[in-house]
Amino acid sequence: MFDPDLLEKRKSLIQKGIDPYPYSFARTHDLTQAREKQAELLGKDVSVAGRLVAYRGKGKMIFADLGDFRGRLQVMFRKNSFDEIRWDVIQRQLDLGDWIGVRGPLFVTQMGELTVEAKEMDLLSKAVVRVPLPKTKEDRTYFQL
Repeated sequence: MFDPDLLEKRKSLIQKGIDPYPYSFARTHDLTQAREKQAELLGKDVSVAGRLVAYRGKGKMIFADLGDFRGRLQVMFRKNSFDEIRWDVIQRQLDLGDWIGVRGPLFVTQMGELTVEAKEMDLLSKAVVRVPLPKTKEDRTYFQL
């Protein structure tokens, strides 16, 4: 049931002094509220949290999608915004299914996607079981993250 790779990553986080299950995280908005209030929040710092449902990129810039029970929002991580330990967590130890919280300004990318430019990232819950991926289009609605 528990994934050995994910358990090893959790152990590594603990050894680095990072609590994989902190007590709380103060959000300013949920993901849907950030979208609904986009006009007034652009350029302002927000604190949002959600489950990691997509992760793409390597090198000095990484994009991820967070999902909560009502919506989805893109997050951009830049290497120069984080210390080496936190960047290693972002780059190598985050997995689909982890819950994270991010703080930073809200902006719209050149592709038109509403995005949080993460200046801070907190791991809120490390997944130790792999998230099931849908095999068919019909499964996507049932397994929607």
